[in-house]
Amino acid sequence: NVCTNLPCSLRGARLLLRGLEAHLGVKAGETTSDGRITLGHEECLGACAYAPMMRVDETYHEDLDLEKARRVVDELE
Repeated sequence: NVCTNLPCSLRGARLLLRGLEAHLGVKAGETTSDGRITLGHEECLGACAYAPMMRVDETYHEDLDLEKARRVVDELE
């Protein structure tokens, strides 16, 4: 889930989310055709100082750009 609260959005989270949608071929709230990844967004993950960020299961990935976020999802098992 990509945080899309105001601080993250101001630092590019909505563009990050759109980039991940294009990369994965799904919209937020949908699951990839192989069933491996459900892309989502949520309001405030409580890491505003490290925006933009996303949560994968219980792990926070902070200070993201699209390249870093793509790498995170591509490395998921």
